[in-house]
Amino acid sequence: MRQPHLPSRHSKKLGFCSRSSSGALDGDESVSSFVIRSRLRPDVVESVLLRNQVSDHYRLLDFFNWSEKTMGCPPTLASFSFLLVSLSSSSMFGLARVVAERMLRAHERAGHDRILESVAGANAKLGWNAVAFEILMDVYVGSGRMDDAARALHECRKVGLAPGLRFCNSLLRSTLKVNRMDMFWKVYDDIMGVGVEPDVYTFSILINAFCKIGQVDVARKMYSVLIHSLAKIGKMNEVLRIFAEMNEKNLAPDVYTYTGLISGFCKQGDMERAFHLHDEMLVKGVYPNIVTYNALIDGLLKSGEVTVGTFYQGEEEITLINYDILGRDEEVAKR
Repeated sequence: MRQPHLPSRHSKKLGFCSRSSSGALDGDESVSSFVIRSRLRPDVVESVLLRNQVSDHYRLLDFFNWSEKTMGCPPTLASFSFLLVSLSSSSMFGLARVVAERMLRAHERAGHDRILESVAGANAKLGWNAVAFEILMDVYVGSGRMDDAARALHECRKVGLAPGLRFCNSLLRSTLKVNRMDMFWKVYDDIMGVGVEPDVYTFSILINAFCKIGQVDVARKMYSVLIHSLAKIGKMNEVLRIFAEMNEKNLAPDVYTYTGLISGFCKQGDMERAFHLHDEMLVKGVYPNIVTYNALIDGLLKSGEVTVGTFYQGEEEITLINYDILGRDEEVAKR
């Protein structure tokens, strides 16, 4: 009996296929002509994929798609995981997402713990990175499966990978939106556990969470800290946005909050806005402290709006400033 002609092991990198200019499976070995369909099984496809780690991921994807169509059944979970990690590691995010969605549909019954373990195994073989887990998190969040997205994040923590902050914030925001507060705090704990550095949006989500559970004082303090931090680095537009958001939530700013705002504008030389906030706080019954006055005086000195004189009374140095801030306070208070 004549033996079938199988592809040569010495053919170009992937001996099982190449692509024609039209993108169809074609080439030297003409797979569909030489591979006996009855012998092409999911475990064979898995073996071929794991042996052929190539730079041309389009060819790998071609073989994967062709084999699925030829077999009439989906490839193994390990095959999907290998392809997902390969594509995501090569920054082919759109294709990787499609593969992730197909994998979840094809292997739904396997259970998501097993799926995550399989992806982690492929990651270990190809070199650790968090991209495949980020894509899974994104797919899960997009389909409203918060528990599975949280499991993907936790798997990252288990293997020591840090997903991108954008994906973490998305998961936090989504769990808060559906009022899963128990999960929200577990997700936040995992985010901190993998060493992801929070940003202003993370803090905004946290503030909303504290408001939702009735811890208004904590939310107010977080707003104040956020305003101070951003003001120090000169992001005053962002500061004003957060300040407006704070007022919308009826979280009355205190002297610490106002001082952070005033200090930020003083550093930028915008004394008009600084004194507008100073006057506003007085009208609202929030009284400046020594830190507030120091910020205003420093701003006035830098802007050249005051002069300073120094004299000595005994051994004590006395500084005179010819701008009457305290007098201004009394004037504003009378309005």
